[in-house]
Amino acid sequence: MARLNGRAHAGFQGHLARRIHREWLMVAVALTLLTFAMSYFGSGTGLSRLDHTFYDLGLSVSTQRPADQDIIIIAVDDGSLERIGHWPWRRTVHAQLLNRLHEAKAVGLDIVFGEANPAFLSDDQELANAIGAQGRVILPLLLEPSGIVQRPLASMANAARGLGYINIHPDSDGAIRSITLQHALPSGSYVDHFILAMLQASGTDPRLARPATSPRLIPYAGPPGHFTMYPYWAVLDGDVPASRFKDKYVLVGTWGTGLGDAFPTPLAHNGQAMSGVEILANALQSTLQNEWIRTPNRWQGALLATLPVLLVCLILRRLSPRRSFFIAASLLLLIFILDGLLMRYALLWIPPTASLIGVALVYPVWSWRSQEAALKQIDHQLSKLQREHAPFKEEALIRDTGRGDASLPGRIIKLHRAIDHTRHLRRFFTDSLDATPDPTIIFDTNGQLRFASIAAMDYAVRLDGPRTVDGQQAEDYLKNIITDTALRQNIAATLKAVANPGFDVRATGQTLWQQGLELRDSKGNDILLKCVPIRTADGTCAGTILTLVDISPIRLAERRREETLRFVSHDMRSPQNSILALVELQANSGTALPEPELLARIRQYSHKTLTLVDGFVQLARAESRRIVYRPLDLAGLLAQVCDEYWTLAHKRDIVIEYIHDAPCAYVEGDRDLLGRALGNLVDNAIKYSPDGSQIHCHLEAQENDWAICLSDQGRGMSQAQLGLLFTPFQRLGEDTPGNPAGIGLGLAFVKTIVNRHHGTISVRSEEGTGTTFTVRLPRAEAEPQTVNDASDS
Repeated sequence: MARLNGRAHAGFQGHLARRIHREWLMVAVALTLLTFAMSYFGSGTGLSRLDHTFYDLGLSVSTQRPADQDIIIIAVDDGSLERIGHWPWRRTVHAQLLNRLHEAKAVGLDIVFGEANPAFLSDDQELANAIGAQGRVILPLLLEPSGIVQRPLASMANAARGLGYINIHPDSDGAIRSITLQHALPSGSYVDHFILAMLQASGTDPRLARPATSPRLIPYAGPPGHFTMYPYWAVLDGDVPASRFKDKYVLVGTWGTGLGDAFPTPLAHNGQAMSGVEILANALQSTLQNEWIRTPNRWQGALLATLPVLLVCLILRRLSPRRSFFIAASLLLLIFILDGLLMRYALLWIPPTASLIGVALVYPVWSWRSQEAALKQIDHQLSKLQREHAPFKEEALIRDTGRGDASLPGRIIKLHRAIDHTRHLRRFFTDSLDATPDPTIIFDTNGQLRFASIAAMDYAVRLDGPRTVDGQQAEDYLKNIITDTALRQNIAATLKAVANPGFDVRATGQTLWQQGLELRDSKGNDILLKCVPIRTADGTCAGTILTLVDISPIRLAERRREETLRFVSHDMRSPQNSILALVELQANSGTALPEPELLARIRQYSHKTLTLVDGFVQLARAESRRIVYRPLDLAGLLAQVCDEYWTLAHKRDIVIEYIHDAPCAYVEGDRDLLGRALGNLVDNAIKYSPDGSQIHCHLEAQENDWAICLSDQGRGMSQAQLGLLFTPFQRLGEDTPGNPAGIGLGLAFVKTIVNRHHGTISVRSEEGTGTTFTVRLPRAEAEPQTVNDASDS
């Protein structure tokens, strides 16, 4: 019911919707703030380690790039240590190496020369001379935590093209993910990183914002060994031509086992560390290409982290739990994929841990709060249901059953009981309406049929109306009940108007809701329509119950009472008054009749009175007598009736012709009553037939019936007379000369008997052409083996 759903449930739905909205708002705000806090303050917590793990995973699968061919590493590897000797080598060895790198664009010696070698003092000067001769050599600086800068030997520092610090700051897990290109000294000055000094030595000005004191995430080109690398000994021995280093950036550093210059990086897996010189090579490539992995600042990162949480909160607001789970899980996967795509194609890293935790919490927290809100609302409604009166008592309908009753299973059990209770009420309601003998229909406030009792559906079938279906319009259902179109439309409109706030069933003119509306349906039945409005628990109108009361028996009884009164007051009194008049005449000698004439008249009036009484009693018994249906042969019974009236017909020279198609015609009925009814028809035909005429009596099979056609050659009847033919106490042609005597009950008796035997009687007649009566009686379902004759009955 549209308006029932809109009004009866509006309060419940509105309250629940507001409660759910408040819970959703609290969940969304709380988880958004939590996510923001985790992202903003996560750098000092264990969340940063999770971010590092996700960062390493994303970097390893998304940033494989070709190594810059302008960067070459000369490695002090295990082979070089084996060929040249134990480390550290004499500084003349490094001088010899530099003598082979004159064509390099810049040479970075990632080797610390902080102290002189007292055993070979001349070696330091030789190396200084080689550094000066090359002209573009960069030497490393070491920064102490106290801010002190450790420089190389003065002779070498003065010969070098530039100096740069090589300090690398690992993250909390010891991995190297970033470098700082400039460092602020306590004095306020800045010192450049080693790779910046190399670029300046080569004459390249990197596009950097100065000062560059913020850590920069290195987009590692690949795992260890990704850059072009030559062993130290191979370059020193001349196995690698000097031309290979022309216009190249050359980094010289340790690579060998046990030299201690190796660090974990995002791309160093399975315990494989990356040497410091290769970390410098990756940083140098990023600086040359000006490609760093960018990250938003703390505010931006925290705001971006909250976006997935807000999105999933908005989505889950309207979805079922199953879909919500899949959406939340899909969004978690989408965060991973989006982070990888941003790192690969935009070199942008947004720490995902706070978002992942926030999104992962949305589903359980929202499920908890929405479930709690819904369950509290259910508890409230169940309590209301418990307080309402029911036609029967449900044991422990909503009663608390113990400590676990507040749990979800406990509430589900209570809800199940309440649903069972509602189901029982609906069954009780349906059975009660179906048990009523009067057709009962329920219409909603839109005038649509929502329920029809069994009696209502059977009634529609009897009227040959459309099949009763849910949603049928009131006017369609009432079409065969109310033949007056204007009245039917008015009633259909009234059924809808009951939902209007100003509608008052007690108002003058609301006949349907007061005494009811009496009318006659398409089959001629007298029907009383009466309506009762349906009220919900809060008093709102939800529809109308329409009851159709068949008052045909009441109206028939009223007509019979009137006929009986007329019979007693007129027909019975008339002969009695005549007898009293004769007695008064006889008391006066002047008006006294001869005794034979007096007795003859009294006999005539008394006989008329007895005939009236006998006819009236026979009709009353025919209407009320209990009929025992037994198999009987209609062909034999009709032959017997024709024989009984042969003498009466023969006196007037009337011939009764009896024709039957079958030797036996079995029906179920009362032999005595059927015989008397058929006798009345034959007697009537004889009375209204002229002397010397013929009466045809024909018995034949018609579909599932036996049909008796009785035709005479009498004076016939008009159409107006045919309409009154079977009405009790109706005498046709009273003023016609030679009209047979009678009381007008014979044909009414015939019709009553035929109807009670589930048959029909019809008449066809025209004035001057005779009359034909046709009686149809249903055949017996099975022919009996023996049927008693009249002589046996």
